[in-house]
Amino acid sequence: MPPESENFKLNVDAAIDKDRGRVGIGLIIRDCNGEVLASCAQRIDDFCTPMVAEAVAILRGLMFAREVGIWPQVVESDAKAVVDLVNCDGLICSDMDADRAAHSIAKLGLHVVSDCVWLQECPPCVTPIVLGDCPPLM
Repeated sequence: MPPESENFKLNVDAAIDKDRGRVGIGLIIRDCNGEVLASCAQRIDDFCTPMVAEAVAILRGLMFAREVGIWPQVVESDAKAVVDLVNCDGLICSDMDADRAAHSIAKLGLHVVSDCVWLQECPPCVTPIVLGDCPPLM
């Protein structure tokens, strides 16, 4: 669901590949119309627990937002336990169905060699999911 008018929302997620000892991070920033402003897939070559992976996804998401110069008013993760631990000012919220796009980008992140960044778009394999999340045009 898009953020309120004139706001930006950052969705984050982590995917874990225990066999390869990797974590994929998926990040996507959208405006109030659901339009993608920036997205990123990252890989961490170190195994960690799901809670640590989700916490790292939130941290990496905030760092990415700062790097691209788009500060979100809302950060959304599907990891409620992590959100409850790190949320001090209401910026971060939890939604179990937070963002299929961020999850798909996190799965893509398991396979990238270096960070992949898309500005004003998302990975082509995620576009159908993003279009499905956008509100219909009148």
